[in-house]
Amino acid sequence: MSYRNKSVAQRLTVLLALCVCWLGVNPGAAFGGVTISGTRVVFPAQNRETSIKLTNNNDTPALVQVWIDRGVAKDKPDTINVPFTVTPPLARIEPEKGQVLRIIYTGEPLPNDRESIFYFNVLEVPPKAKRQDGDKGNILQFAVRTRIKLFYRPQGLKSSPEDAVKQLKWSLVHDGGHVSVKVTNDAPYYISLGNINAVAAGHAHKAEGNGLVPPFGAAEFPLDGLSGNSPLGDIKLNAQAINDYGAYADIHPTLEQ
Repeated sequence: MSYRNKSVAQRLTVLLALCVCWLGVNPGAAFGGVTISGTRVVFPAQNRETSIKLTNNNDTPALVQVWIDRGVAKDKPDTINVPFTVTPPLARIEPEKGQVLRIIYTGEPLPNDRESIFYFNVLEVPPKAKRQDGDKGNILQFAVRTRIKLFYRPQGLKSSPEDAVKQLKWSLVHDGGHVSVKVTNDAPYYISLGNINAVAAGHAHKAEGNGLVPPFGAAEFPLDGLSGNSPLGDIKLNAQAINDYGAYADIHPTLEQ
């Protein structure tokens, strides 16, 4: 890496720290003008690489840094060890133009009986602010970070993501006065769920959590305000399943007895 690129990378690292503190690593934050062509990346194992496009919707050039992490949002890009490289890692995108990025699998072993999850990061650094004549006040600038899921999908997995959603098992878990919905996944795919709600006695109780259920695992989502005394037969579940393209499909699971 050249001296100039090192300086840019150091500046980006500092701005990244500020971004994490200021935004709380808020995926999908709408402050920046650089957008990603999808809401998730699915990397088929039979491909050595895949691509994703960034578009600069600003009327000024945008400087971006991109990297992949293993799930710890605060890890610094230069300390992360993942089996992928992204090229180019730094890019200047002109106004109303795009930049295609290549994500390359470097070959380190990953499980071949289930998906693995990583996270793709885009950090947009604002251009240097211009002061108005006579303005001596401070100027606050912050970088915008977008973070989306990257699924590494081995070849030859049984069933399909759509079938995996249909095969989920739903049940209620009682912990004192609190009730959670437990979702069990017997398939090799990560299942993304959105807007999980339980309706009891005419009232909707929203589930908390990020809606991600791991392969051959389970996840529990606390239901806000739902009483443990509600009869099981009176509770109706509504949720949404998110597919590989980020589209939502309504589902109406049945609770197991």
